[in-house]
Amino acid sequence: MKVTETLPYGVELGTGTQLQSKKVCEGVRLDVQGVAIVQTFYLIKLGSVDIVLGMEWLQRLGTITANFYQLYIKWQKGAESRMIRGDASLGRKCATLKTTLKALKEEGGGILVTAVGPEVEAPSEILDVMRKLQEEFEDIGTIQKGLPPVRTCDHAIILKEGAVIPHIRPYRYPHSQKNEIDKLVDEMLEAGIIKPSISPYSRPVLLGRRRMEDGGSALTTEP
Repeated sequence: MKVTETLPYGVELGTGTQLQSKKVCEGVRLDVQGVAIVQTFYLIKLGSVDIVLGMEWLQRLGTITANFYQLYIKWQKGAESRMIRGDASLGRKCATLKTTLKALKEEGGGILVTAVGPEVEAPSEILDVMRKLQEEFEDIGTIQKGLPPVRTCDHAIILKEGAVIPHIRPYRYPHSQKNEIDKLVDEMLEAGIIKPSISPYSRPVLLGRRRMEDGGSALTTEP
């Protein structure tokens, strides 16, 4: 088989990898299941694949019939019908547990070894910097307990002169929601987030807990 050099060319594989070469073999004859194939082949390292018959060969066949379940292609060459069959034993499929146990019993077990690159540890100076940041801002990642700091004006409701205290019958929650509300209230009382109030003014909203991305929680008003 004579190898000649030509202009550099590239081939892109199905995985997106691009391979470069500049060697070809012209006029190579192959006999595949009684079918003579004369083709120019480009020399590229493809691992376990020996030969690839591409579009240049398929275009010369004209109209073809392909059955990918029975693994064959068929075409006409003059008055003669030609066909090439695939080897079903080369295909891959998931093995059942029964087949696996049978193979282990008849052929024995095996060991699969994979080369793994060494673990790369971060430099000690980076770890020291991260440790200092964690110590400096330790309170950021902790769940707050107790009431927030006192502000100049925490809350103020300005009433109109002569307004009377509303007396509205509270609406009822379903039993499942009431149990959850009682649980949340008990947790917030225990953590010091809220405190009992004897104010005669009822709140038109309910405080609910909302989980934050950092693992903490926040109180939101729900109508």
